[in-house]
Amino acid sequence: MEPTPAAPDWPHRTRGLLFAGITAVLWSVLAIALKYSLKFSDVETIVWFRFVCAFVVLLTLLSALRREHVAILRKPPLLALAAALMLAANYRFYLKGLEHAGASSAQVLVQSAPLMLALIGVLFFHERLQPLQRWGFLVAIVGLGCFYGDQNVLVEDSDRYLTGVGAIAVGALAWALWAAFQKVLIRRGHAPQSLNLLTYGVAAVVFVPFVDWSVFPGLDAGGWALMIFLGLNTVLAYGSMTEALKYAPANQVSIIITLNPLGTLILLAVLDAAGATFIAPEPVSLLGYLGAVCMLAGVILVVRRR
Repeated sequence: MEPTPAAPDWPHRTRGLLFAGITAVLWSVLAIALKYSLKFSDVETIVWFRFVCAFVVLLTLLSALRREHVAILRKPPLLALAAALMLAANYRFYLKGLEHAGASSAQVLVQSAPLMLALIGVLFFHERLQPLQRWGFLVAIVGLGCFYGDQNVLVEDSDRYLTGVGAIAVGALAWALWAAFQKVLIRRGHAPQSLNLLTYGVAAVVFVPFVDWSVFPGLDAGGWALMIFLGLNTVLAYGSMTEALKYAPANQVSIIITLNPLGTLILLAVLDAAGATFIAPEPVSLLGYLGAVCMLAGVILVVRRR
């Protein structure tokens, strides 16, 4: 008697890929929303508000569903505190880079973070790069050069753009260090959500001295809605990614999420064509689009093997 074939897993995989798509969309829109929010708020105030919202929402959920994860707040590991500072730096420098270089550049150039994480894996975790990963680095570097060269020519203030690129690079490195620290902590048995809770809380405290409290009384209903969206985006995006990884292969989830900068570029082009005035246009030539595609393709080749 022949064995009964296993039931196809495509419904679960489809569900996982749908959650990955939600994460990609949230991050595609996030860059544009952040760019617009800088019209009425400063960088540090926005970052603080995002961390506070994420902390409150996650604390509420964990207190109701997984109270054991809240215990990390009473005696946090030193490495977890260092990880929190790295993610705080990532949020701050990414947004500063977005302010100077624009949403499209921030979204594309910050994809260097997974490449930095791969290098950290080689140097400190003794991981080995497969041939495809090595080609991925080369393709990503070529794409990065093409995109940067395109934008450096098209922008009005090249010095300001270069400052933004530098800030994005610092933010990408901070993210790679945060991810590496998280990897060590998870290997030691710490739950990812408890680490996230600690990270959001510590980062929120770090930015308190830099908050411009005068921003909040001047917000109208639209401004509050935007700030709340920015605050919830972190929890929603990472929550969707967690669900995606439950149902779909990690390499497929990584590919979909890595493509989120293309969503930002397309949405910016659509807004520009529609004559939207709430956000300044960010011109990208054919060379820039090709560079972005090469950059993302290279990153995908690196991360899909991990």
